[in-house]
Amino acid sequence: MVAAANSGDANEMKYKFSALNTTFGHYVTAIGGYAEEPSRDIYWMIYKFPAGQSPDPQNPPPDSYLSELGVDAIQVSDADVYLFWRKHVVW
Repeated sequence: MVAAANSGDANEMKYKFSALNTTFGHYVTAIGGYAEEPSRDIYWMIYKFPAGQSPDPQNPPPDSYLSELGVDAIQVSDADVYLFWRKHVVW
């Protein structure tokens, strides 16, 4: 699956993503041209920020903010802040 904004402008690429459809739901593998790298343990992670907090683009969020839900189960409300962050994951 690949989806993108349909605006047709130069910013379209930053909204483009790729995902695999798995038995657990959709699994995001790339966003804005940045793909996961399983051979280097680099994956896209989803974080949900507490009410009133915003992401710091210079620093990765703490693991305590990791979403307990996958992309198919998340229902975003007006006040919710979710962030996709590509990071090295130690299993």
